[in-house]
Amino acid sequence: MGCVQLEINGTSGDKALEAHMATLLQELFEIFKAKQADYGPGNIAMGGEKGCLIRANDKLQRLWQLV
Repeated sequence: MGCVQLEINGTSGDKALEAHMATLLQELFEIFKAKQADYGPGNIAMGGEKGCLIRANDKLQRLWQLV
């Protein structure tokens, strides 16, 4: 598989915003790869829908603790 190139050309109406979005997407992709390496691709999938709900609840509980 090759590298995906994002074209920052201002067609959205805001070239600076496009550049910022591209940077964020790259950062998110790097986080995704690190988490996949840490936990494996089947980590959430093995729990199915219930596993996803449990993980979502974990995230909400963390948010409540921060608030």
